[in-house]
Amino acid sequence: VVPHGAEPIFFTDYYATGKQRVAQTVAIVKGMGEGCIQAGCSLFPGEKAELPGIFPRGEFDMAGFAVGAADRSTVLPKKDAMQEGDVLIGLASSGIHANGFSLVRRVIASQGLSYNAPAPFDASRSLGDVFLTPTRIYVKAVMPLCNGGMLKGAAHIAAGGLLESVAKILPVNLMARIDTTAWELPAVFRWLLEVGRIEPRELARTFNCGVGMVLVVAQGDETAVMQELSNHGEEPFVIGQLAVNDASRKSSSEMSQSMTKPTRSRVKLDNIEASWLKTTRFTSLTADDFQNTRKVRTAVLISGTGTNLQALIDCCRLPTFPAEVSLVVSNVPGVGGLERAAAAKVPHMTLNHKEFPDRSSFEGALHDILVRNNIQLICLAGFMRILTDEFVCKWPNKIINIHPSLLPAFPGLNCHRRVLEKGVKVTGCTVHYVTAGDHVDCGPIIIQEAIPVEDDDTPESLTERVKVHCEWKAYPRALALVAEGKAPIVDGKVKIEAY
Repeated sequence: VVPHGAEPIFFTDYYATGKQRVAQTVAIVKGMGEGCIQAGCSLFPGEKAELPGIFPRGEFDMAGFAVGAADRSTVLPKKDAMQEGDVLIGLASSGIHANGFSLVRRVIASQGLSYNAPAPFDASRSLGDVFLTPTRIYVKAVMPLCNGGMLKGAAHIAAGGLLESVAKILPVNLMARIDTTAWELPAVFRWLLEVGRIEPRELARTFNCGVGMVLVVAQGDETAVMQELSNHGEEPFVIGQLAVNDASRKSSSEMSQSMTKPTRSRVKLDNIEASWLKTTRFTSLTADDFQNTRKVRTAVLISGTGTNLQALIDCCRLPTFPAEVSLVVSNVPGVGGLERAAAAKVPHMTLNHKEFPDRSSFEGALHDILVRNNIQLICLAGFMRILTDEFVCKWPNKIINIHPSLLPAFPGLNCHRRVLEKGVKVTGCTVHYVTAGDHVDCGPIIIQEAIPVEDDDTPESLTERVKVHCEWKAYPRALALVAEGKAPIVDGKVKIEAY
């Protein structure tokens, strides 16, 4: 509400979970209360819903909204008052804030890291602590300026990142010129930029890049505004100014086309080469570094819905991920995994084992297909066929499989039911090599992920929780390690090398 010039009045929420846990609920309400204190508004507790069968044990969903009030004279943005030369003032963010987490998760998975691991750019904190740092709330610093008529606009840098958030508050005839040397790109964004090979403008289109809010003030007022912000504990910095948008001088038809992609002409980032691409704690980057590197061509063999296939496809889209899904083969026609491959534009095909006279001829055809497609690595993702030693020997240490238990416990089928029958307290998944001479699900273990078994778990709920919290994390991490040659088999065991 602040970017509209409104004073927050109250916040209310909707909280849903499978079964309420007192400690968890109290922590969530306490967090909302702290946010309301920072915003100077009331907390009106909303609905708390228990939805068993929809949410796995321990998971929840929460949404909320704030209501504010504004005098018509203070409503923002004041686009008609904005003019060339107006100054852009930035307020520092506390980190990622609340946007870009799909990309963050892919970058972390590509590096084979866990959220409990020390942050590579700050060893004193875990990755989880860094990325879950609460979003800063700027109400008490910004509202006095708004009420005093000193602001022409305020952009909360959220969805759309620095580029699109600023563009939304500008009139068509003006553009923002932002000097990226005006502030230090925080280490967390430098790390994402480098290891994720994220092009700088894409970084700015996704993340706040260290600037949580941008204020538009009249030229000449910036000193007084910055002093007022400093009085409220902020450390403001001038990041640029408004300039005439050259696109506004085009014909009406050209203008209509440019309006469909406003950030291209309405926000310009200056001096990126001198700032963001010249890092201090990491290797210096150039524009050439954002070109895709050679990836290990990987085939995924499936027989069903392909949920683990989707996890692999998602991670392989990341430019820095060392493998790519080059082919999907299903031995069952019409399964959901083939639809996922088609949606991702991954080459895919059906090789129905029932159309072959014996196992040997099926595997011979499969081998020929993999060779023709220059496949280097094979991932089994719900592939319901036992591969013979003859086939496995043709792909030594090039086949990996995921199993929904902590091997060597509970190999084979129906493992979740058997886990519950035995009263096991911890379960999870295992990614392992498929090697000749081993029994089913007995190859050298690459990586494992674990979760506690809850008292009210069923085979169905446990299946879902293991998929979401274990399989979709472990398989991309294992694939990255194998593709980079960091998971060699030494004396029958996998020795994970440093990553």
